[in-house]
Amino acid sequence: MEDVTAKETDTLLDQKQPNEMYSVNFNSKDCAKEKAVSEPQGSGYWITVSNMMKSSIGSCVLSITWTFSQATLLPGILFFIIATVYTTLCYIIIIKNCEKLNEFTLNKLFTNLPGGKIFEFLCWTISGFCGMLSCATYIDLVRDTILKVSPQVTSFWLITIQTIVTWLTFYPLSLLELKDLWITSVLGILSVLYALVLIWCHPVEETATMEIFDFNMLGWCNVAVLGTQCYSGTFVIPPLYRDYVKGGGDTRDFISALTLGNSLTCFIYIIFAVSAYIVFGDNVEGDVLLNLPQSFLCHIARFGQLISVIGAFPLLTAGALSEFEGQFFGEFKNFFQRAICVTVFVLVAYIIALLIPDLGMVNLINACILAVTLVSVFPAFMGFYNLDGNNTFYIMFGIIGLLLGVGSFSQLAGFGN
Repeated sequence: MEDVTAKETDTLLDQKQPNEMYSVNFNSKDCAKEKAVSEPQGSGYWITVSNMMKSSIGSCVLSITWTFSQATLLPGILFFIIATVYTTLCYIIIIKNCEKLNEFTLNKLFTNLPGGKIFEFLCWTISGFCGMLSCATYIDLVRDTILKVSPQVTSFWLITIQTIVTWLTFYPLSLLELKDLWITSVLGILSVLYALVLIWCHPVEETATMEIFDFNMLGWCNVAVLGTQCYSGTFVIPPLYRDYVKGGGDTRDFISALTLGNSLTCFIYIIFAVSAYIVFGDNVEGDVLLNLPQSFLCHIARFGQLISVIGAFPLLTAGALSEFEGQFFGEFKNFFQRAICVTVFVLVAYIIALLIPDLGMVNLINACILAVTLVSVFPAFMGFYNLDGNNTFYIMFGIIGLLLGVGSFSQLAGFGN
């Protein structure tokens, strides 16, 4: 048996594909530690937990109470927990596929499946489209925040402020690596907790009426759909996983961080929704901050929500761009390639935000697409063909997603009435 020299070993390593350098088949702690030394440091456990939470806690937190008022209290809590468990299982299926195939973009997980090229094309197209729409709504939230604080502001200044925030805040943050975004995640989560404190301090309105239970299937679907929308960062998971692997972590620890992040997020959403429902009852607005009085402290809450969005924007950008990176580059060779793609992505989102200032209907369409594709049927399909286990589970997982999609379109039809 011939010995392999150091020079030959280096040559073999140089011939590896980029994704092969981030192998995730860790069979021992020594292997993980060795990779942590040889690879650039990625995100640690708690940074991953905070990024996971921030990718889910966005503007939806302002609407969750309204869906609870439609579903009533106990079904609202139950169906949001179901949505959380369902989406967490979706994430785990995606992670297991990433581990087995050694791929770190969602679309590449379909390459070896029947009709894989079609699924691959649909995956990166849907990821990019939905990512841009989500980022556009965040740019629009800048305008809404200014209008709430100063209703007399002119259109010129609204667009000017949107432009400044987009290109001097959203854009530079989107150029950062995921491990460098932990501070925006922490600030965003704290801003949501601050709004929760304001609700707790607000006296219960005399006209507030709260129902504990009512049989309302459409209302239950509303909660499930919004819950799916809250956690629908499926294209964010592979790059978060890759970044965790770069730091020497293994799959089991990442799933632990994922589960903890989603559990804490679920707790925050439910506490927020229940608290606001008790205070405002069925009078709650689609944006719960509209129920709060015009005051300096409430303006802080609105700007705090903007901070929350600032934390989520670059995470969504990174997730959506990872699909384009895997499709067209394999891996960005340098910062210049990444900067060009980020610039184009943010520019398109900015243009959409200016052309469509009210994205309420688009958000519902976005939720329908994600519920039926990236959160349910697509993961079920890849799990059925790529992973070991009970195939009946993956079939049922996909069917539940289709049923959720029917509920989504029912909500969409109700929105139009």
